Amino acid sequence: MPRNPCQKDVPPQLKVAVVLYLAHRAVSGRLPRGSIVTAASGFGLHRHTVSKVWRLQHNSAALLQGRQQRPPPPRRLDDDEVVERTLCQR
Repeated sequence: MPRNPCQKDVPPQLKVAVVLYLAHRAVSGRLPRGSIVTAASGFGLHRHTVSKVWRLQHNSAALLQGRQQRPPPPRRLDDDEVVERTLCQR
């Protein structure tokens, strides 16, 4: 299901704060039961978002960068072809 158009991205500072919170709670690299739900309610995020951020904990570049934008689809016709087709239809 796609994201809501008005939904904002999670800022990098919040991602780092979530990872530090979960790292503090982790025991031998494993999170105790309910840690992600506690972090989600504490930071006001969804539990799926917190688990995605936790999976990126070792990739600091992914934590600090924003979401990648999808490139626009390629155009089927050039500007000249559009003008040519509209003039031919007259």
